[in-house]
Amino acid sequence: MDEAGAESAGRTDSGETNPHREYLQARYLSLALELKAGVLSPEDFSKKLTEERLKLEDNAEKDGLTELYSRKHMEGEIDRELRERGGKGGVGLVMVDLDNFKGVNDQFGHPAGDRVLKAFSKMAMEILENTGGSAGRWGGEEFVLLIPETDTRRLGDICDKLGEHIRSEAGPQSGISRIQTASMGAVTSVAGENGEQLIDRADKLLYEAKNTGRDRVILENPDGTKKISEFGTGK
Repeated sequence: MDEAGAESAGRTDSGETNPHREYLQARYLSLALELKAGVLSPEDFSKKLTEERLKLEDNAEKDGLTELYSRKHMEGEIDRELRERGGKGGVGLVMVDLDNFKGVNDQFGHPAGDRVLKAFSKMAMEILENTGGSAGRWGGEEFVLLIPETDTRRLGDICDKLGEHIRSEAGPQSGISRIQTASMGAVTSVAGENGEQLIDRADKLLYEAKNTGRDRVILENPDGTKKISEFGTGK
C-alpha cells in the first residue's frame, strides 16, 4: 500500500471517513517511517500491519466488505436475544455457506468473489427486512441470520425464499456465468439453551447439508426431527 492507498483506506466507498480505516492509515504511515529508517525489516513491517488489521477486524461492529455485522457482534446479539426471551426458546438461527465459493475466486477472480458476497449480503438483508432479524458475516463465505421470536415454519419459509433467490440472482448480479447456490442449517432455540449451544446445533446441520449434496437447508423441528428442502427442485 502506497501513501495514496493509505489515504483512500481512511474512506468508505461513499467517501465518508471511517475511524477504523483512519487508524489503520495512521499506523501504516508510522510503520512505513520505521521501515524507511531501518528500524523494521520488510518482514516485520508486513507482520505488524497484518496484526493491526486483525485487531481492527476483531473489534469492528461491521464487516468491511459486506457491511453486515461482524461475527463478534452477532455472538453478542445471539446471547442478548436469548436472555431477553428469558430462556423460553423461539429464537431462530440460520448458518449459511455459499457452495463451492473457492471455484468463483479461481475461475473469475477475487473481485468477482467479492461481488458475490456483496450480492448475497444485500439479498439477505432485503429478505430479513420485515422480520426483525439481523445478518452477519461469520467468516469467509459463511454467514449467520438471527430471527427473534419465530417458529420453525416461519424460519423454513425464510430459508426457502433465500435459497431460491441465491440461485436466481447472486450469480447474475455479480456478473459471473454460473449458478450460485448455498447450504444452510436452521434451528430455533429451546428452553434453557445458551448461545454456544444454539450456534453448535445450527453449525452441525449446515455441515450435514453440505455433506449430503449442498444447495439445501436442513431445519430441525422442536421434536428433533429434520426437514430437508432442496432448492431448485421444489422438494
